[in-house]
Amino acid sequence: MSGAPQAESVEKKIREAEHFLRELRKLNGLAFGDRERFDFNLSAFLSAARAIDYRLRHEQKNDYLTWRKQWDANNPTHQGLLLFVASDRAKEVHESGSGRSMEMTEKPILGGYSDPSGSLEVSGSFLTGGTKSSVFVPRYTYEIDGTEYPVIEACDLYLKVLTSIAADFSATRQEQPTQ
Repeated sequence: MSGAPQAESVEKKIREAEHFLRELRKLNGLAFGDRERFDFNLSAFLSAARAIDYRLRHEQKNDYLTWRKQWDANNPTHQGLLLFVASDRAKEVHESGSGRSMEMTEKPILGGYSDPSGSLEVSGSFLTGGTKSSVFVPRYTYEIDGTEYPVIEACDLYLKVLTSIAADFSATRQEQPTQ
């Protein structure tokens, strides 16, 4: 990329998106606690990750747009994901929220359950009488092109693709002779 400030600006947004993805991983599948925290971090991730492309478009203007059209043509397998997440970010910011789904998944327990959000101990007739005890954990998913994906996996892949785009563009810019 031309100029260190622009490269640093994009790299900072990549680090910001990585931060929120780490937070999403910590919150994913926790049985106890405030479920909104996942949504807050998903919103922050979507905004930070989308800003990677926005920064490239703003800071590199016509060079990036021309280059990006060629990159898109050479990488058609990523287009559905890129369009979906950009659209989901727009829904999150400008409409009524992310289109992610959440379903509660039952996890049978015998004796106890623990995750970073808390612990549950089961005693008495539950252990000897054949009655099972369960805890319910959230499972967050996206439906992309008719296929269900865990939100964490979709966000991880989205960030990898954006990071690759930024690195490929930067490498292309460094190969160009300065005038």
